[in-house]
Amino acid sequence: MKQRTKILTPKLAQKMQDQIYYAMPDEKKIQIVSQFFMLANALKNSKTVLKNESGRTAHKHQ
Repeated sequence: MKQRTKILTPKLAQKMQDQIYYAMPDEKKIQIVSQFFMLANALKNSKTVLKNESGRTAHKHQ
């Protein structure tokens, strides 16, 4: 039998991601969410994020 190839669409990718996430133990989910917020906080505090006063990124000044 010939196997049909699926094209990875955003909707299919989200469905696959949801299946993986929901099968994951709660401890792992907590760890992932915690790491996400740590990353988001680091990005918020980094110089590469848009500055409110200038509207430019730090790397444009270099």
